[in-house]
Amino acid sequence: MKIAKITLGSLFLLAMYWQFNDAAQYGNHDAWFWIFFYLAAAVLSFTLIQWQPPSWLLPGIVGFCLGSAVFRMQDEVGNFEISALWRATAVPSQMNKTTQKPNEVDALILVGGWFLVVAIAEKRRRNSPTTSQS
Repeated sequence: MKIAKITLGSLFLLAMYWQFNDAAQYGNHDAWFWIFFYLAAAVLSFTLIQWQPPSWLLPGIVGFCLGSAVFRMQDEVGNFEISALWRATAVPSQMNKTTQKPNEVDALILVGGWFLVVAIAEKRRRNSPTTSQS
């Protein structure tokens, strides 16, 4: 699990680095949220190598990420769009709107899914006979 935490933490740092071009490329000014989001995911992934989080932290992060993804999958009038997971276009005038939503939904699902895996591993580790006897 240590190698997975290092690998995913490094990938989150790479994703954070890529966010710096969003404002210039798409005229998107919410890049700072995503920079912080990926940086927090990376730092937490690295920190979890040595630190045992409180039992509520990882489920809370998973709930936030997956709940936010479902919320972001709505269209402008609140209709749920499952196609928000993958729909994008190459039409320049539509690029920002149709590229940004799938990227954000997928990022939320990726980070939420990662911390779900970590939460399950942490729970199993806490419940294992070797750690409960100490």
